[in-house]
Amino acid sequence: NTYGQSKEFGERMLEHLVRAHPGLTATALRYPMLLTERFFARFETIRSLKGNWFNFAECLAHLTVEDAAELIAIVTAVDRPGFKAYFPALAMEFQGRTTADMIREFYPETRLERPLEAIEELIDISEITRDTGWKPTRRIRVPLED
Repeated sequence: NTYGQSKEFGERMLEHLVRAHPGLTATALRYPMLLTERFFARFETIRSLKGNWFNFAECLAHLTVEDAAELIAIVTAVDRPGFKAYFPALAMEFQGRTTADMIREFYPETRLERPLEAIEELIDISEITRDTGWKPTRRIRVPLED
């Protein structure tokens, strides 16, 4: 979509600028759905995945506004020349379902880069954590009954 393309264009421009000026530092943060406590309460009332009410392609990734702000503070304090792009996000946790269960049920056509049972999270933020030490603090946990 045009919105996504404009973000990608901006990131490419930053990469180009950093290559042209090697001492420059630039970081792109690709934020998912940012939530306040009010929205956590709403999501945590969900009890079933039946029906077509949920878009697993777009609504699974989230982050609190507080975690997003903390990452901005950390990234702006880092003096590491070059360009980095991060997708800081957590996947919702559906209690009673493993990551492997979710992949089998909702993402069966996805090409996996490692064995299914070795995948701990639907969203891998290990690079951000390794580079900055940042870890999000709050995740949506959905207590399913079915």
